[in-house]
Amino acid sequence: MSPLRSRLVRLGVTALTLVAVVQAAAPGRPGEQGLPGPPPYGPPGPTTSPRILARAWTVPGAAVGSPAADQSTAYFLSRNHEVLAVDAATGQVRWRRPTNESGYGGTGATVVVSGQVLVVGDDNLLGFSRRTGALRWRFDPSDGYGPGFYLSYEATTDGMVYAGSPSGRVYAVETETGRLRWSTVVASDGKTTVFPPRFNGAVIAAGYTEFVAPNLGGVVLLAADTGRVLWKRPFPVPRDRSLSVNWAGGPILVDDLVIVSAGDGIIHAYDIASGDERWSIPPVTVQPGNLIDPARDFRGLAVSGRILVSGSLTGEIVGYDLDSREERWRYSAGRLGSVIFRIEAINDVVYVPFAGGTLIALQANDGAELWRVGDWTASILWPPVLWQDLVIVSGAVDGFSAFHAVR
Repeated sequence: MSPLRSRLVRLGVTALTLVAVVQAAAPGRPGEQGLPGPPPYGPPGPTTSPRILARAWTVPGAAVGSPAADQSTAYFLSRNHEVLAVDAATGQVRWRRPTNESGYGGTGATVVVSGQVLVVGDDNLLGFSRRTGALRWRFDPSDGYGPGFYLSYEATTDGMVYAGSPSGRVYAVETETGRLRWSTVVASDGKTTVFPPRFNGAVIAAGYTEFVAPNLGGVVLLAADTGRVLWKRPFPVPRDRSLSVNWAGGPILVDDLVIVSAGDGIIHAYDIASGDERWSIPPVTVQPGNLIDPARDFRGLAVSGRILVSGSLTGEIVGYDLDSREERWRYSAGRLGSVIFRIEAINDVVYVPFAGGTLIALQANDGAELWRVGDWTASILWPPVLWQDLVIVSGAVDGFSAFHAVR
């Protein structure tokens, strides 16, 4: 088994474990999926009669990764290694192109709009013409492999994307041409994966995991123009040496901080300039009987205004005051199960996918549920993209869909 496939197997087993936990918690009839339930799976969330979005259109298939959209078109990546361009208003397929990539059909990272190019992460990085779907370039690094799985979730305004890799590197790639701007080694031990980077002006932050027993990890900050490592900070090793401190959420860059989660459930904030740790938030507290150990967690992160929102495999979603780190609100997911790895805040709303296939929207300032959509028959496992009054989503089972938004 190749190093790449070995790492993907580890990640895939983790995802399947989460789904198994959710399915164990769920009742037998599909119509009951996603409804709040009693302990031992946790109390119901704040909304006992959730608003369900009405479907606008669906293109059948099996999607993977978050979609993207421009002024008129929604773009998707499929588990069968195809890229789709769909009329965002009607759901009519405008073009469909193969990526001609290999590997697991469910490992593509995302699609990103940049100028006239659609950048696709599917093992390697690919650039397609947004208008015609013609392949413009393919980036297959000579000094590593697998950057498409770890593509950044957006492009810079001057036409760059960044990608981590299971080869321990970070890449900067020009979206117009696919030309490599720079490549930086974060770790050369053959055991380290660098996860999707986040950028903010002149700097890029990325979490990394060293796959050892138990796993180690940390966060690295790079100069956006050159890729120079500004600092690299491993997560503190806990007293309980059985606990892993792999990368487990984020990073996000806000104010003068890089905020990132470790596998032992602790959220760390590092000073952008120095790399010194400024503060930390302990593992989330849970109700008795919760099946997930908060010290063995994954806490996806998002920021809206002065609220830091954290997901958790325990199903607890917490909004913290960024200045005081005090808990402002909490949403307990009940039978929705574990929060899947990535959450996103858009304006004043936080979008949270669950491993059971339900996507919910929470008001960022108080955690009130606005709406939900999907269940295990849809498997909406990624944050959406918004287009006019539509919420556009990728479903691992349900395909490529849009729903009418409500507020």
